[in-house]
Amino acid sequence: MVGPPILFDLDGTLLDTLGDLADAANAARAALGLPPVTDAAVAPHIGWGLGHLLSHVLPEGLEDPLPTARAAFMAYYADHLLVRSTPYPGAEELMRRRRERFLGVVTNKPSRFVNPILAGLGWRFDVVVAGDTLSQRKPDPGPLLHALEGVDGRDDAIFVGDS
Repeated sequence: MVGPPILFDLDGTLLDTLGDLADAANAARAALGLPPVTDAAVAPHIGWGLGHLLSHVLPEGLEDPLPTARAAFMAYYADHLLVRSTPYPGAEELMRRRRERFLGVVTNKPSRFVNPILAGLGWRFDVVVAGDTLSQRKPDPGPLLHALEGVDGRDDAIFVGDS
């Protein structure tokens, strides 16, 4: 292996997923009879978990809307993972030029979304740790340490993320 392993976050680091996440948030709003919001209204709430996102794109005072909204979001997003999502500049070249470098993805996104996204992009990683791989999620160090378990003789790594 050349150099230390490099582990990446996915959303906001390798892949701009705002459009698809905003569309899924709007599907959740539509399920409750609400009009859509802009991508800009959704953007600040990405990366903190689905509960946080939904609590900020739904108006206060609705009678327990989260189960309906969550189900609508998940169903829509599962079918629209790569409609408006695009790799950030340089990400595709990184995947082509990876050579003998150990690369991994450590994300809080559930594997039911991560695996199809990576397959759809044709991206291959040595290890993928999704949000449901362990009981811990980032920022807990557990997922990063888990990703490095398969790297023999290394006690160093580089983690690249957006927050």
